[in-house]
Amino acid sequence: MRNFFYTAWENLIYILVGILFLNVLILNYFTFFGKPRQIVQNITVGGTTTAGTNNTAQNGTQTTPFQQLGTTDVCPNTCLAAIKTATSSLKLTQNVTNTTTQQISSGSNEYFVPFGAATGASQGSFSTLSALQAYMNISNYSNVASVVLEVSITSNGIASVQLYDATDGNVIPNSQVTTQGGSPQLLISGPLSLPAGNKLYQIQIQTQLNSPATIDQARLHITLQ
Repeated sequence: MRNFFYTAWENLIYILVGILFLNVLILNYFTFFGKPRQIVQNITVGGTTTAGTNNTAQNGTQTTPFQQLGTTDVCPNTCLAAIKTATSSLKLTQNVTNTTTQQISSGSNEYFVPFGAATGASQGSFSTLSALQAYMNISNYSNVASVVLEVSITSNGIASVQLYDATDGNVIPNSQVTTQGGSPQLLISGPLSLPAGNKLYQIQIQTQLNSPATIDQARLHITLQ
């Protein structure tokens, strides 16, 4: 009798274990081999929300909204034509800035082309003061009587200044002026012969012992007949 109860309990335990194992197999099957869920998304195109779209292909693979659009035109020909019409008046422009010369007239027959003011030093050879430059076309002046370079300069030692044509790469003859230093001085060159055409003129400086010199003002003085 006792063996009968032991055998019954053992059989019951085996049955429960079998049922549990069968449940695990069924759950695993539906987890890995069950029918994929359908994902429905709303796609907004051009501000309009479309109806729900099935995001699962027939073979069980998921597709993105862009793949589902396929060859459907997001912007049809009428849309493209409207964009082309709206942008037809737009043109790519490039702003080109040219340095212009401020011409100051002191009378009916006198003009000044200012270069500005700067401080610099250069021992042994002339160096360009990039801050002192201006474009000027002598051909714009009729009946030119004379052109001279005027420089107001202060230095502790000997300093020389000359006019340089950066466009052609030449020093303007007879443009060099020199100061011995000390108090501020106004230096005036001899008559200058400037080449025709619009040229970029620059001021060059040379100082003794690399001592700095200050140019308070440099300008071309043009006198007409």
